[in-house]
Amino acid sequence: MLQVEKQAEPHHQEAACTFNCSEQVEDAIRTTVQTKRIRVSEFFQDFDRLRSGFITKSQFIRCLDQNLNIKLTPDDYYSLTEKYAIQGNMVNYKLFCDFIDQVFYHNDVSSDPSTRLIPPHKYLGTIRSVRPLSSSSEYQLQALLERLQRYYQFRGISLRKCYEDFDKHHVGLITVSQFFRSFPGPPDLEQSEIEFLAKKYEDPKRPHLLNYLNFHQDVQNFRKGCIDASKDMLQPLLLKEPALPEHTLEEILEKVRAIVFRNGIRTTEFFKDHDKLRSGFITENQFICGLSMAVGRQAQLCRTEILRLAEHYRQQDGRVAYKDFCNQVEKACCPSSLENSADIFITMPLKTCFKSTKMKPKIELTPDEEERARKVAIFNNVFNKFL
Repeated sequence: MLQVEKQAEPHHQEAACTFNCSEQVEDAIRTTVQTKRIRVSEFFQDFDRLRSGFITKSQFIRCLDQNLNIKLTPDDYYSLTEKYAIQGNMVNYKLFCDFIDQVFYHNDVSSDPSTRLIPPHKYLGTIRSVRPLSSSSEYQLQALLERLQRYYQFRGISLRKCYEDFDKHHVGLITVSQFFRSFPGPPDLEQSEIEFLAKKYEDPKRPHLLNYLNFHQDVQNFRKGCIDASKDMLQPLLLKEPALPEHTLEEILEKVRAIVFRNGIRTTEFFKDHDKLRSGFITENQFICGLSMAVGRQAQLCRTEILRLAEHYRQQDGRVAYKDFCNQVEKACCPSSLENSADIFITMPLKTCFKSTKMKPKIELTPDEEERARKVAIFNNVFNKFL
């Protein structure tokens, strides 16, 4: 009995070791897949015509090695195939794809899923794509980036646009010669400084290739930091815009009436095109556009005043009764349907409205000036008849 237990113990240790190794391999595969934005299941389905979710071990290894371009050791392949293997020589690739594409750990069901998210590993600006430098070299790099950032911002240069033509597959990598050939540096930049940048942004895993997106990202981050700092410095110096005086709804309507009376504007013509059935109702955006075109500039209506008018004439269904608005503003000098009621008293618009819309008020004349103006008018009539 003891011999059986001693024989079973190494077997459990080997299974646990295989399981831990497979988790590390899966994390590495997940990082590679997220970096390259690969749909893993699409490659395995070429070997599974019936969509059963199972393929052979050799097909599973071939797909990882050739199609996904993921290089693993034989021990890694063994740990993965043993974890997802079923009876015989088959592998459950659907379970593997679900584990690679999952966004949170599903084993723990006692806590909130939002606290168990699997964060994607960053690629730009990390040890996976940037070679680490010493502290003195990093200080030199910051001074060089500050100098380049001012030059690029002044001339409007985008580093990504300078190297995109060499990056046909949009992977963020170019050769060293391409980096030197299209480097948009200032004229006084020395060759040793460019070589220092090339050493900094050389890809750690691919020799003679540079990750220009890291260079672009560092310059953009440095520029953003400078902009934020300048905003903090200028914030106390910014002057607040003076608040405009608020007008009541009746004052806004009086201002519109004065403009309609002075310019002889037929406001309904600006709304009829949006009302094909002549129902008297249009949408709020159509009312705002029509009112802005009709009297928005002449009456000097701001956005707030136009919205107040739209809100006043808005119906329960959200539409605006433009006919009610037109009837009110066009009654500046005479009410509607005047031909049916000839005895209605006519009132002129208020003089204050004329002054606010820059209309010339009526000039008061003295009695002598009135008499002289009457004689001039009579003389003009007689002279015109004589001609």
